[in-house]
Amino acid sequence: KPAGAEAIDREDVELVPRAADAHGLLADACAAQGSWYDAEIHAVLARALAPDDASAHVRLAHLLVEGYGGRRNREAAEELREASLLRPGEPQIQYRLGVVEQALGNWEAAVTALEAFTRTSPEGPEALDAEHRLTALARQSPESPDSPPPEPLTLPAGAEARYRIALE
Repeated sequence: KPAGAEAIDREDVELVPRAADAHGLLADACAAQGSWYDAEIHAVLARALAPDDASAHVRLAHLLVEGYGGRRNREAAEELREASLLRPGEPQIQYRLGVVEQALGNWEAAVTALEAFTRTSPEGPEALDAEHRLTALARQSPESPDSPPPEPLTLPAGAEARYRIALE
């Protein structure tokens, strides 16, 4: 949004301070200008004013991911989980949740969300990315059959004897 749009959105918030949509639009305008602090304030207010609106949770999650470069992904995942409960089966929420869960290292949750996305939106704009992420997650998973088995622990020759001598 251009800077003038932010001024219009601020006027809307002043006219109707309890309107979640007005705070949401202002949050978007602030984020577009790089004003992450103001964007977060208005996104939190929008969510507080409309706690049953999944889009308010998604907006806040997006700001937490983009504005903080991954440092607040746990909070973003919580917002996306809540949005998913409010709007079950929504492909974009599942995709975003899968991406954030993957970034957090929550493989099972990421796979669950990304598989839900690919079931509901196999031809969607992020479908190829979701498939790539699922392939990567299958390789990264701690219990993946593709993961090489851990190297067996071997002691250097004579280590056991030196250990026994050291104990005496």
